[in-house]
Amino acid sequence: MGKGVSCCATCDSPLFKSKTTGMIDSGDVATTEILYLSKFASSVKVIHSRSQLRAINIFQKRAMIEPKIELVWYTMVT
Repeated sequence: MGKGVSCCATCDSPLFKSKTTGMIDSGDVATTEILYLSKFASSVKVIHSRSQLRAINIFQKRAMIEPKIELVWYTMVT
């Protein structure tokens, strides 16, 4: 914490204005935060261990068509 790590993209998105960011998770809440963060950040890399997001279908579609969001599949953070 305190070194660019955030627990709330909704609260901290303005801090990442025009920066490349990363997000780990893909459930409903995480995906809505990814979409919100993409309004501020220059790009958002979503790191996911599988080949499909876990969020409901409409959130998945919105994330996949947002040009600022890059989905990084089959990746684990260690």
